[in-house]
Amino acid sequence: MMTSNIAESLKAALKAARNLPIDILFELLRSLVQKWVWNNSNNANGTFTKVATPTKNELRHDIVLKMKYDVLPFNPIEYQVRDEKGINFTVNIHNKTCTCNRFQEDEMPCGHAVAVIA
Repeated sequence: MMTSNIAESLKAALKAARNLPIDILFELLRSLVQKWVWNNSNNANGTFTKVATPTKNELRHDIVLKMKYDVLPFNPIEYQVRDEKGINFTVNIHNKTCTCNRFQEDEMPCGHAVAVIA
């Protein structure tokens, strides 16, 4: 049974054990809490997602790329970045977004954002 109150959960789980001697009741309570902690810990460990952190070479590559970009401000938070092929990207520094989507996906500034920041 799922409840938001731990006391209700314990009360329901120990309903049948109320008439047992106190030492057995405490051991049952200890093992029940241990089981809950184990299950919740295993469930929580399965929900994490590893995020690939960029290597130094990838960051250097972004810095080298930004040297080839033309940056034109729309306003203090939005910028148009034109790459060496003439393709335009829009970078929003406040929202941490870029139309190449790499800024949002990696949660690290893409080359276009690096050019704007620089």
